[in-house]
Amino acid sequence: MSAKVPGSAGLPLLGDRSYEFYKDPIKFQHKYMENTKSRVFLARFLNKPTIFVGSNHVVHEVLTGEFADSLRESLKQLFTEEAIETYQSTIERIVKKSLSNLDTGLAIEVCLGLFLGLDFSQPEADVIADLTITHWHGIISVPLAVKVPLMSESTYSKAMDAKRKLLEIIHQRRIDKRHEFVERVEGLGSLTEESVNNHLLLFTSALVPKALSSILTSFDFSAGGFRFPAGHGVLYMTYTAQRDRAVFEDPDTFNPDRWTHKNANDRERLYCFGMGPRKCVGQNLVSTILKTVIRELLEKYTWEMVADQDLPCKCLPVYRPRNQVLVKFKSSMGQDSGYLTSPGSPLSPACPNCKKFVMPSPQGSKEAVENEIGVRRENGTIPGCTCSCEGVSPMKRTSH
Repeated sequence: MSAKVPGSAGLPLLGDRSYEFYKDPIKFQHKYMENTKSRVFLARFLNKPTIFVGSNHVVHEVLTGEFADSLRESLKQLFTEEAIETYQSTIERIVKKSLSNLDTGLAIEVCLGLFLGLDFSQPEADVIADLTITHWHGIISVPLAVKVPLMSESTYSKAMDAKRKLLEIIHQRRIDKRHEFVERVEGLGSLTEESVNNHLLLFTSALVPKALSSILTSFDFSAGGFRFPAGHGVLYMTYTAQRDRAVFEDPDTFNPDRWTHKNANDRERLYCFGMGPRKCVGQNLVSTILKTVIRELLEKYTWEMVADQDLPCKCLPVYRPRNQVLVKFKSSMGQDSGYLTSPGSPLSPACPNCKKFVMPSPQGSKEAVENEIGVRRENGTIPGCTCSCEGVSPMKRTSH
């Protein structure tokens, strides 16, 4: 007999805990796991009874349960080893171009270049990239499509507007210009015209590292000794599931050696790509892209992080450090390539003519570095450009 999940969904609207969750997802999960004395608990999220799963073992059972989906089987055809080999030249071209000037917009460019055939040398590219960012930033926000005259609209409303525009762009690009990946999706045969557009839209944010995953149950099932009723949402965060002390000893410590000893047989307990029949169909593609990026970096640069940085974690909309991460790169030819900041920074300097990474490295303490970067951001120039174009070059600004 399966047990009832501890906790309460409360009353509609009044009992909703969405704001508390969005404010601090990790604190939220720890609070309710402590209150219920369970790593699986019930609360109301987005006004729907939702079961939050922080147990590694229960996440494994949920993800590997019976699941049949003919559409999933069709989509897997897009990411076979043979298919990925045909994408490799596009991946290498984009990676080489982006890393030649240490452009922080690599993930967006790979997504749009590979899945839509977008050429980032074209003026429309920045507009489409901005729409893509607006879309995936907003789709996990509180779903309130609010537009108030003379006031800014909600994040979710902006995301829905961006989605509409992106679908129009995708539809028009399918008419105007053929592309290999688009043709593969169209050739699946099992998708309607609307489904093709929606799946291409989904792929444009496929490389974004999701902080949480959710499932909507359409039938009763049991996992970890608990009953999961039909109609309930099921939500798990990799942060808590992969810090479960029942599986990982001293889980908050960075210890790569754990995989050669105690946790050597627990690799399937990592759910970054899901698991079983709910595993990400594009995992092998992501691995190919990461290997290409790492190989290119190792061939061209050595690097080190700037010391004494405060890097607390931010969970939403994606896992990343809350503050910018400063990394100092040096080319394999010996010259100092300067500082690169993490994605999300408006600072990504390159000469607009030759596209080389040309910002001389700020010197001194962390405070001096940050001050110099602030000055350069404000005046929009890079003093003493040393590339072949010579002279002062304007700073390239990115929003992603």
